[in-house]
Amino acid sequence: AQLGDAPDPRHTAALAVVEAHVALLPGHGADTAGTERLARAAAEVAEREKLPVVACQAWQLLALLARERGFDDADACLERMLTVAEEHSLPVWRVEALLRLGANAFLRSGDARRIREARDAARDLGALALVQQAEGLLAMDAVQRADFPAAQDIIDRCLEPSARMRNLGGHRYLLLVAATLAAHQGRRRQMERQLLRFDQADESTSFLMPVLLGLCRAFCALLEEDRAQALAELAAAAAWEDHHPNMFYLSGRYGLGPLLAAVDGTAGRAAYAAARAAPAAALAWNRQFLALTDAVLLGREGRGR
Repeated sequence: AQLGDAPDPRHTAALAVVEAHVALLPGHGADTAGTERLARAAAEVAEREKLPVVACQAWQLLALLARERGFDDADACLERMLTVAEEHSLPVWRVEALLRLGANAFLRSGDARRIREARDAARDLGALALVQQAEGLLAMDAVQRADFPAAQDIIDRCLEPSARMRNLGGHRYLLLVAATLAAHQGRRRQMERQLLRFDQADESTSFLMPVLLGLCRAFCALLEEDRAQALAELAAAAAWEDHHPNMFYLSGRYGLGPLLAAVDGTAGRAAYAAARAAPAAALAWNRQFLALTDAVLLGREGRGR
């Protein structure tokens, strides 16, 4: 109503992007379909009205939401974002698109090369926040490959500078990586210290919560041979995802969880097939656990060959 009876479409597009982001915050439900409609309408109006920054913001949000359907759709949104940024000479948004395309490529294949390329482009541009964001992703890659010294080196170089720059998103992600690094080495005290810092950095509910529970806490419990605690952490991650929009798919729901259920004998071929049919099953981290799940089930079925 504050925009008048005939609001300027340029204003409505910008407000639609803000409204779409607000709709994803905790306490606003999990209506991702409605949020996606808002963001898509904003992208269309922004491109028509020559508002390239608003268009890039909308396509970036759409790329996150599209992950639920599969990473082909997400990449299509990012490619459009990249095109808009290049057509309108927006170098920071161009690097942002490259970084997100690199992150998606890494999730699918395990190859972090495009993240490194985006980091180098951000460094050439002097976009330090994007450099730190890329370094955080590379540190998580190192943790997942069990290259713990490489992960620690990145954390040592980037964690405190990100705090001094007040790069909240980059800083919190690096804290989560530091906690996950400790968790994957069975160092619970160190993990808990980093998770406390993570909470203190921003007390709001984070979209990283499923990763914190499933990729961090659950793995620490497994290394302590506490399967019950690991299953509880995975269940908590799944419960969070049931009530919030999910942007990340490494929480165990489509990989580690089905494997543990198969080992316990609490889930069989049908549960495996359901997990395997999800778009997130195509991600490299999840594929390895689903392959092991299949092997467990084949052995139990007497199909060793």
